Amino acid sequence: MLPIMKQPLEKKTSKKINRFVWLDGKIVRWEAATIHVATHGLHYATVVLEGIRVYNGKPFLLEEHIKRLLDSADSLQIKIPYTVDELFNTVHEIIAKNKMKNGYIRPLAWLGDESLELNSKKVSTHVAILAIPLNKIHEPSTLAAGLRVMVSSWARPAPHTTPIVAKSAAMYPVSLIAKHEAEQHGYNDALLLDYQGHLAEATSSNIFLIIDGDLHTPIPECSLNGFTRQVIMEEALNAKLCVIERSIHPDELKTAEEIFLTGIAYGILPVREVLNIGEFHHGPITQKLQERYKIITENL
Repeated sequence: MLPIMKQPLEKKTSKKINRFVWLDGKIVRWEAATIHVATHGLHYATVVLEGIRVYNGKPFLLEEHIKRLLDSADSLQIKIPYTVDELFNTVHEIIAKNKMKNGYIRPLAWLGDESLELNSKKVSTHVAILAIPLNKIHEPSTLAAGLRVMVSSWARPAPHTTPIVAKSAAMYPVSLIAKHEAEQHGYNDALLLDYQGHLAEATSSNIFLIIDGDLHTPIPECSLNGFTRQVIMEEALNAKLCVIERSIHPDELKTAEEIFLTGIAYGILPVREVLNIGEFHHGPITQKLQERYKIITENL
């Protein structure tokens, strides 16, 4: 009797998805979009950037993001050699090239590798636009469950020490180490205080507290006035809710009925726990604003 010969298992091959980046006026493959190790932006954080959500193939608040990118560049004396319209059209081009339906667009500009002197006047500017898939934080289960956060031991710098209005790479090291600190304690994110000990924001989002049915949010003196924050404040007013911008002491977290974070990447995320403060419900006001925000983004 002949032995039964086992057929070799077929190797499963995953279909490679081609991804493309717009880099200095040309569309190139993802793996070809590289920079030199002597890049000025790598050494001195001379980088400005944006994050733009794409819903059903359409970028949300595109013009506002592109204008802020150019304003941020001006603050750091980075000369971007493209107009608003040129960048606007390029974002649409890279969305189409990547066949992106829902995702995240990251435009950024940085100084090149001609010199590592602090004086950057003779250094060239480079611009790229990336198309990035969504991650788990955007899943409905995450949105429904809410985040567990803690108040970080790190703080946002005073407004006279750094250009707060610029969305630059220089602002993110504090966010990064605060996020790591929170995750090391088993939490999802961290709330950062400002230099005066008041609430500023989370690591990459703005914060709202519902107190006695009203929305309270920190004055964006030491944090970026996020576009999602602005949309939510406008929608809250349209819904006949009272919106109050003011200095908020972290002890006031105890008085909140609901807490949520806002950011362009995920819209609105409820907070379900703050370490040493307590637990919070995914309450009716947060849900109402989430519904209104969903309607806006689904009808671009």
